[in-house]
Amino acid sequence: RQLFGYHQPTTYQNDHEQWIDSLSQSWNIHRNTLEFNLKKNVNIT
Repeated sequence: RQLFGYHQPTTYQNDHEQWIDSLSQSWNIHRNTLEFNLKKNVNIT
């Protein structure tokens, strides 16, 4: 899955990035997509 998925290894700046990256691995979703959706949801609430 990691060979053909969207996950890309990265160095972590902070806990938030590590959390986003682990979600990216677990759900096989590109981390930029997760970041975008998270920011969108934060703006709504």
